[in-house]
Amino acid sequence: MNYFPCILMSLLPIDFPQFYYFLNELKKKYPIISVHGCLDANGKHIPIEEIKSDILFKKYEILQWDRVFGNRYSCSTSEGRN
Repeated sequence: MNYFPCILMSLLPIDFPQFYYFLNELKKKYPIISVHGCLDANGKHIPIEEIKSDILFKKYEILQWDRVFGNRYSCSTSEGRN
């Protein structure tokens, strides 16, 4: 997963899609995610099968589905910044 867009957007004084606010939260818990697994905030490797049961990861999957196949609700901008 590439967090670069959400890092860049968080530095800019603009509103950006809600999806990127969520990615900032996901990045705090799982700074590195790949098809093979992830590293958590403590640097511990977690197999991808285990992360799939995490509620935060499930939300990520739902938001990704919305962006690709759904109504793109997560692409709208938010009124406020975190």
